[in-house]
Amino acid sequence: MLNPIYLSAKIALFLIFAMFFIFSPIRRNTFFGVTIPKEYAQDAILLKILKRYRLFLTLLSVIFVVIMLISDIYATQTIASIVTIAAILLMFAVSIVFYSISRKAILKLRNLNGWQMPEISDLTPIDTDWSEHKLCPSIWWFAPHIAVMLFTAWLMYYFYPAMPGLLAISVDWKGGAILMLTKTYQVALIPVFCQLIFTLLCAAVFRSIKNANLKVSPAAPRKSVAYNRKIRYLWTAYMIIIAFLMDIMFATVGQFLFITLNLRYLVMYVMLGTAILILVGAVVLAWYGRRMRI
Repeated sequence: MLNPIYLSAKIALFLIFAMFFIFSPIRRNTFFGVTIPKEYAQDAILLKILKRYRLFLTLLSVIFVVIMLISDIYATQTIASIVTIAAILLMFAVSIVFYSISRKAILKLRNLNGWQMPEISDLTPIDTDWSEHKLCPSIWWFAPHIAVMLFTAWLMYYFYPAMPGLLAISVDWKGGAILMLTKTYQVALIPVFCQLIFTLLCAAVFRSIKNANLKVSPAAPRKSVAYNRKIRYLWTAYMIIIAFLMDIMFATVGQFLFITLNLRYLVMYVMLGTAILILVGAVVLAWYGRRMRI
């Protein structure tokens, strides 16, 4: 049976996820991670590649939303949930493939036209030892997350005998069960699996930011290096923080769903609050980064 609130939440989350991939490939004169001289950033072929990428993912998003709507109306809740998860995974996979294709097209176009970024003058003094400074927090800050996961696993194991025979893994805003599964250790450990996935994802993004190439502005090399150092530190610290927030969220949600059942109505609010905190943090960092941009 169609649950309008549940469906609206799923579609909204999916669209936010899709919009991230649709609009993230360009940052000023950087297209799909390839820097183009500013005077060529409005090249017709360049913009056509970007437009094609965005149009393809937009159409894909519309198709997935229609499929989600149909599954929520005509299929069981279990099937509808599987469709939602499959849509997100497919969107992620397809976006990576098409991003790679578009990036290769941009690189080919840049090389074909001989678009090169201006070189920094040999007489311009810059900090060549910038990489020796502390660019990012240590990746070992992800180690405490393991303790949170182990605690969550112990909590689920300790209270497992007292859990009901059917475990709700999805609830509405009032705490009513939407999707229930037979109690098994695998189901009880779903919060731990989610913690592990998100921690690994954040750690991967952390390493990607940390290992990204240095881009120095010829106009202001010293300020550019300082900007790179500061912005990398902030974004990598942000990845550590949101991974920890997600770990705490899944531990809390697992307790409310499987142990303290009288608090199940708080699950959606905990998830919404965590999502808002993460989104606000990203917006603030993006705004701050734009203000600092050289």
